Amino acid sequence: SPRIKAGMTSHYQNAISGINGMPAKGKCDSCTNDQVKLAVDYIIKNSQGAGGKSTSVISPAQSYTSLIKGHAVYEQVCSVCHAQGQLHSPRLGDDVAWKPLLKQNLDILIQHALTGYKGHPSMGACYQCSDADVIAAVKYMAQQSSGSSDYRLW
Repeated sequence: SPRIKAGMTSHYQNAISGINGMPAKGKCDSCTNDQVKLAVDYIIKNSQGAGGKSTSVISPAQSYTSLIKGHAVYEQVCSVCHAQGQLHSPRLGDDVAWKPLLKQNLDILIQHALTGYKGHPSMGACYQCSDADVIAAVKYMAQQSSGSSDYRLW
């Protein structure tokens, strides 16, 4: 509580730049500063002593926007393989197939989708997509395939 009362600016800056043994952005190379701020908000909101107060810098509606965009990218591009498990890709919604992938952490999956990995083409073969589009698609597929986990804030 005392740290929260001191203000959020230093918390955000420490999470973005790193402090002591904590790496910058928690080693999430694909995270934007706003996404890191959302993560800080989430941690504080859900920690004891925070009183359930949120200081979100991005509204919940905006975090859902990337899932909506991710769904569109999935339908247009990713579903070619992930809908039926073509080329050994995990099928959307298959919790068992996605579990070991998600256990690596979402930032690893995002990096693999962006740069390519073990036969998965870079950018998921969506060469007209931006990095943000590919990240949104990965978040969407993780959200649909993770059981009870929530990837909206990534």
